[in-house]
Amino acid sequence: MKQFVAKRLAILARQLIAKHKPKIIGITGSVGKTSARDAIYAVVSTAFWARKGHENYNNELGLPLAILGQKSPGRSAFGWGMILVKGYFSLWFGSFPKVLVLEMGVDKPGDMDYLLSIAKPDIAVITNIGISHYEFFGSTEAVAHEKGKLVTAVSSSGAVILNADNETAYAQRTKTSAKVIGYGFGDQSDVRMQIETEKFVVPAETKLIVHTPTQNFGVTVPAIGLPHISSCGSAVAVGLYLGLSIENIQKGLRSYKPVPGRLNLISGIRKTLIIDDSYNASPDSVNEALQIVNRLPHQHKVVILGDMLELGDLSESAHKKIGTQVGEMKIDKLITVGSLGKIIAEAAKLAGMDSEKIVSFNDSKEASDHIRTGLVPESAILIKGSQGVRMERISKELLADPMSATNLLPRQYGSWLEK
Repeated sequence: MKQFVAKRLAILARQLIAKHKPKIIGITGSVGKTSARDAIYAVVSTAFWARKGHENYNNELGLPLAILGQKSPGRSAFGWGMILVKGYFSLWFGSFPKVLVLEMGVDKPGDMDYLLSIAKPDIAVITNIGISHYEFFGSTEAVAHEKGKLVTAVSSSGAVILNADNETAYAQRTKTSAKVIGYGFGDQSDVRMQIETEKFVVPAETKLIVHTPTQNFGVTVPAIGLPHISSCGSAVAVGLYLGLSIENIQKGLRSYKPVPGRLNLISGIRKTLIIDDSYNASPDSVNEALQIVNRLPHQHKVVILGDMLELGDLSESAHKKIGTQVGEMKIDKLITVGSLGKIIAEAAKLAGMDSEKIVSFNDSKEASDHIRTGLVPESAILIKGSQGVRMERISKELLADPMSATNLLPRQYGSWLEK
């Protein structure tokens, strides 16, 4: 059934694009795709009728659903049938957005070719190229080749927006004759972000200055952390390319809302501050989260890390590197979850962290059962791990308002709650 539905949805999505001819913004990257999508949508939607996908819809089923503006009905055959009916109604009788902001994820070689057969971008955005899904590619070069197909798909009349701070992503600029705009924090960026202040409270806030070749302007973003600010940089680049006013860009980014599980600041029990980054984890994203912990003003800091999955042959070395980094930090407690998390714990010990400050659990359920023990009031607590480790269970146990879990945490619906 899945293959039949995916095929029919792909055909319908192609037909909708062919008829309505929306401007398509395609986004890929090893990390930061969904955040960039949301930031770009927040900016673009101030001036155009735009559409983005729900959650992280970015694969052979998710991309057509994003184009159709529909949510997955799960295993309901009737639900899938209704999606097709609504789609064909929209094809012949309905109106359609002027801009599509689409996340395009790849897990293995060949994935991007199929996604591009459905939607070819007018604007390509690459947020980062790292070692996520390394297990299925075998090399960073193979990852870059697959994601780089998004760039080569853009015509010379389009634009390619690249993270200039990520060497592999920025190297994709040689593959296109389209206009290239680099964004980031370094001097090589065409759109350069400079952080002025950060507020590590609920709600979070970052004030920054955006530098461009022609003008500088201030922006306030209701989020913290370089990943979110970088995503907002991609949105500024897209907005400027599309001719949006500075006022529209500022307005859009003020409305940007971090996706649940991605560096969200949440009020915890005993007046603690939870940095919930439980949606997923890669070496790059864990490093960025730890940098935030370093900048926190709190006197007592706890780091809770789960396995980083799908790293293949690089898995052991990547976990050791994170453990060494944690061991050299000034934190009061390290809690690890999963078999690979124990590698982090051991590396932290070897780096000089007191073994009495380190606790390891086999899984997130076991950890969540013990997480309140010895919790110091007003601590700052980072919670991060790969999707398969389900670190949001720990975040849920620590929420000051347990009823807010549905709105604040990832995977709080359907079959996820049964796993």
